[in-house]
Amino acid sequence: MWWRLLGQPVTLASPVDATLEGRLLRVPGIDLARLLPGRGCWYVNSLDLGRADAGFLRAWSTGGGPRLVFHHRDVRDRIISHIRYLSQPADRIGTQPEDLIYQSILQALPDMDAKITLALTDPDFPGMRDARRSRWLVHHPAVHIVTHEELAGPALGGSPEARDRALAGLRQATGTPEPTMRIPPPAPAADAEGDTLTIGAWRTHFTPEHERLFHDKCHDLLLTPPPDTHTSPADTSR
Repeated sequence: MWWRLLGQPVTLASPVDATLEGRLLRVPGIDLARLLPGRGCWYVNSLDLGRADAGFLRAWSTGGGPRLVFHHRDVRDRIISHIRYLSQPADRIGTQPEDLIYQSILQALPDMDAKITLALTDPDFPGMRDARRSRWLVHHPAVHIVTHEELAGPALGGSPEARDRALAGLRQATGTPEPTMRIPPPAPAADAEGDTLTIGAWRTHFTPEHERLFHDKCHDLLLTPPPDTHTSPADTSR
């Protein structure tokens, strides 16, 4: 139900009680926040205004909704990650129709160069439309932005200092107290090629022609201005 309110795709594996779902979807938007579990914070990596529930958006924009945290990742790394994901066997990519269709398309292409070119030139390549239609999250003053590059930590090409700053910002934005123990870093990947979370993986695979295509078609999807110039929800009264 929450996935539908946020305009997210629901997979065949999603457990659904049709009667309960129908009742919950009729709850007025202003009352939704009271039903949120935990501290009442949405943590998203995309939120398409055209797909999300109108009542939820109205309640949120008037102060009746939860805090929003936008997890942003360099779209060039997202492209490489998604290509690797769709290069897995069919039984490992789930049931999303667009993933199943583009897996077949990618399988028909001769090499990584051709796959990246497709991702850069096809606006419907998985993740690209969401990235473009979620740009409003970058500009909204009540959205707290945290980047994958900050959170990745040293095991994935980041730094412990950036990770600590990002976690401190998240705690402030969500009103979460200081943790009693440090969050452990992710385990190192078996090999760089198999790791879909490494920072800057695109640099290994993008050719000069890919960089030109990206500049011409997708450069607006980079995060600007940097996240530390944004105002967190805790500071919006200033």
